[in-house]
Amino acid sequence: MWFIRTTLSERIRYTSGSYVTWVKVPTWRCVLNYLSTVYLKGSAKWSAAAEIYREADAKRLEEDTQASQIISVLNKWISSDRQEWTDPAGGAVDVAHMSVTTLGYINLNPLVSDKWTGWAGDLASAFGPIQKVVDLNPDSNIVAIARALVGQGDNYKNHSGLQGLIIPDDLPNNCNYSDLC
Repeated sequence: MWFIRTTLSERIRYTSGSYVTWVKVPTWRCVLNYLSTVYLKGSAKWSAAAEIYREADAKRLEEDTQASQIISVLNKWISSDRQEWTDPAGGAVDVAHMSVTTLGYINLNPLVSDKWTGWAGDLASAFGPIQKVVDLNPDSNIVAIARALVGQGDNYKNHSGLQGLIIPDDLPNNCNYSDLC
């Protein structure tokens, strides 16, 4: 059973059978993990790059009266059908994506560079869709296609770089505007 306190250097008790160990986990880390639920829960890729989803921590946060009230307000920005939040400068902020990226940066993982959990990973994820469009349109302008698929909003399929080209219906926008923000 896990116990979460509100101090910065809390102690969490983890019980596995008759073996008990205490692990120090900062509250901010538990919160970032929870904010990243949509990315971490059930994802080996994100768990390897950032950290594993801690179900027991999440349950404890959801059971806490104050934390559950905060979570209910945040759900519109962290759930699977989340909305983007626009910052004062007009940038689109994906709170869940920002949280999991932050975990990737702070968790020094010798197998996955912190850059791959952030900007480099987002940019690399755009290469597949770009290549798919180029394969369907061999004489096309790869730079125009990249501009259409990197850093664009929801209307990326209407971008001038894709006009007149064959594009698959399921063409994803893996490195979108909110990822860059």
